[in-house]
Formats: sequence, structure tokens, C-alpha cells
Amino acid sequence: MAPTAEQPATQLFGLLRACVEQGHNHSVLVVGPKGAGKTKAVEHAVAQTAAACGASKMRVVRLSGLLHGGAEGTALREIANQLGADCDEEACEEATAAGGDGARVLGALLRHEYANKRTSIFVLDDFHLFATKSRQGLLYNLLDAMQSDQACLAVVGVTPRHDVVESMEKRVRSRFSHRLVAVGANDTEVVPADQLHAATDAISEALALPLVLPRDHGAGASTSTSSSSSPPPSAADWRAFAASWNDALANALGSPRLKAALVRAYEDGLTPRVLSTACHGTLANVQARATAADSAGSPTTIRAEDIAVGLAVSGGAFGREASVAESSIAELAVLVVLFRLESRALLSATQQANDAAIGGAGGALAKNAGTGTSNFLAICQEYAALCAAAGGADSFSRRTLSRAVASLCHRELVGPSRVSHGGGVSLWSGAHKSLLGDVYVPLRVMVSRLELENGVRAHARAPASLLRWLKET
Repeated sequence: MAPTAEQPATQLFGLLRACVEQGHNHSVLVVGPKGAGKTKAVEHAVAQTAAACGASKMRVVRLSGLLHGGAEGTALREIANQLGADCDEEACEEATAAGGDGARVLGALLRHEYANKRTSIFVLDDFHLFATKSRQGLLYNLLDAMQSDQACLAVVGVTPRHDVVESMEKRVRSRFSHRLVAVGANDTEVVPADQLHAATDAISEALALPLVLPRDHGAGASTSTSSSSSPPPSAADWRAFAASWNDALANALGSPRLKAALVRAYEDGLTPRVLSTACHGTLANVQARATAADSAGSPTTIRAEDIAVGLAVSGGAFGREASVAESSIAELAVLVVLFRLESRALLSATQQANDAAIGGAGGALAKNAGTGTSNFLAICQEYAALCAAAGGADSFSRRTLSRAVASLCHRELVGPSRVSHGGGVSLWSGAHKSLLGDVYVPLRVMVSRLELENGVRAHARAPASLLRWLKET
């Protein structure tokens, strides 16, 4: 284990040992940059706890935000599987639906462990993906179960994001203990192997083909043969192709080239959205090769380069440019205006020492600058000024701009520039829908100038004024 992770591992061991031996429920975040050794610190602390307290007195449940951060029912089934308990499939499916009773399923699992005098330790990798908007049901149920006298558990979240607590819903944040264990940067560490395994498993699950055709395939296919030049495959032909495809997929997932592509994607920020886009891009690459070949020979199968290209397009600079190009005009306007504000603040940074002595008339600006001038209020004011200077051109309403900011935050093109301690509601917490958010929450653009400019140029209907505003910075 890296030296930078030794002290955090010791801190975690103390918390976990108190949980197992004394029945103290704990929740804690392990925070640090990617590759710092957070996962190794957690695993070392878990191993120490098992050696000191006895492995039979604890059960460790490991969940990944990439695999289990979506539907709550998926996470509940995985929890039941790792705890070795019978899973109520119907209840898990209900938990997936809106308003489902996931708390009842989770409570029954935890009570079973408590009755057998075992402590449940939950390790949540990519914790921030469990804390995204509309996906916090599992977190709430876990933290709420810690208040029960019939459950003994610890929740350990592992994340590179220091502001993850701010993204929690109020009901979740109020139940979290706000303990934080920091792991410093370490250049000798590599991307955690379990993160790569989770990403590989997700890709495999999305791209693998079933060996048996759906029952209605024959009936549905027979109606379309009259308009198609080729008959549908038989069950035997499909089974042979699916087996060949899955073998090729397994070989591709094990190749060094794909591992390198996954490492680059992880460093750029690997999320379920990126993986989903990468899988669609992969299939598009295979289809393009099949069309180019245009032969009746052996069917085209998947290759490592198909997945690598899909990952490169879905994440990183090219992926962000494509995401900018797919934005609405209002979203483009927000990005350009926010970039102008950031550029202006950067240019004036050298004058802050002199500006600090200015009082009186500068008081109004000081309030805005104190919370970060690149906020929603400043965006609206700058945008209105630009439209007025353009001769009263058509402009978007504040409500439309608010929705644009919400969409950009959801797509990770705009994010918080720092944690807000003012007690206000963040724009990305859901309050933006009714314009009740704190308009002074500081925001920042998550794309570079080149990515933004290329994305605007690639947009089919982007007004020329947007490029002009961007070039003026």
C-alpha cells in the first residue's frame, strides 16, 4: 500500500472496528484524486477489521456506482446476492419504480444480518454516482437504516469529488455523519483494477448477445421477409453468430489496447452516461465496417478498436465538442456567456489587490464577487447586455436560461466552481425548475475554449453572434 494511504487506512480501521465490536453505526467518505489509493486504503482497513474482530462477525457488500448507481432494484438484488440472502424479485422490481418500497427490502436484509450478530459494511465505489439527482433512494434507505436499533452497519463512500455532499438531497445529507477521510495524491498509483473491472463488466453486459432468439422472432420476421432481400437467420445460425460475437467481445475486452482506452476514459471522467454512449458508438463502428465490407461472407464481429473508438468519442475532448454541438441555442448562449465571465475574472485577477481598497460604489459588485461573479444572476445580466448591444436582438427569458443551466449541469458541461456555504439551494439540486435556486451559486464551464468554439462551429443553427461574443474574450 502506498505511504499516502497508510494513515487513512488506520482512521478507517478505527471506525470499522468500533462498528463491529461496539455496534456503533458509521458513515464516512474517502476522498482523494484518482489514482491516489483510496480503494486500497479501504480494502486494507476492511482486512484489518476482519483480522482483529473475526471475519464471521461482518459481511462486506461492495457496490459500484457504474454498475449499481441507476435503478435501485438492481442494487438491492446485488446486496441480497452478496449477503447470501433470498431476494424478493417482486419487491426489487417495485423498488425500481417511482415510489417503490426499497426501504422494506433493505430493512429485511439488514435485520437478518443483525439477528445473526453480523455487521454489514457497505463499500460504495464512485459514491458520487449514487448521489446524483433522482438516484439517491438507495443512499437514503441505507443512511436511514442506521437510525434503527435492529441494524448494525457502516457505509463507506469512495469518490474523487470533494463536493459530493452538496449534491445530496436534504433528507440524505441530514442523515450523513459528514466524516471525511482524505487520501493524498500519489504518482506511483495506477487506476484501481476494480474500477476497470466494473467498466469492463458494464460494457460486456451491454454488448453481449443472447444465444437464443426471442420467441416472437420467427413470427415478426416472417411478416418482413417480403420487403427484405435476405431471410431472417435460423435459430442455429443465430446461435453460431452470437457465440462468435461473444467470443470476439471477450477477446476485445481483454486486449491491452482496450485497457489503455479505459484508463484514458477513467482519467477523463468515466460515468454511466459515457459508457452508454460508448456502447452505442461501438455498434455504430461495427455497422460501418459491415457496410463497407458489403459481402455475403462471414458476418462482421466486434473488435477492440471498435470499443476504443467508441470510448474516445463518448468522453474526452471530442466527446465534449460533440455534446456542445448537440446543445440548444439557449444552452450555447449560456456556455459562451459563462466563458466570457470566467475570462474577464481571470484577466482582472491581477488587479484584485487594488480593487480591494475600493469602497462605496463598489459595494454592490463586492457581494457578487464574494460568491463568484460567474453565477446565474451574472449570466442573465451579461446576456441581457450583449443582446442590448446587438440592437435588441431576440433574447431568451430567465426561465429558459435557468432550464438551459439545469440541462448543462446534468450533462456535465457546467458545474459548481466551488462549494457554497451560504445555506442557499443550489441550482442543480432541482430548485432551478421553479427559479427558487440561489442565483449567487458560482458556476464554471467544464469545457475548454477550443472545445467550445469547435462545438459552436459544428452546430447547425448557431447564430453568428455567439462566435463573435466568444472571440471578444
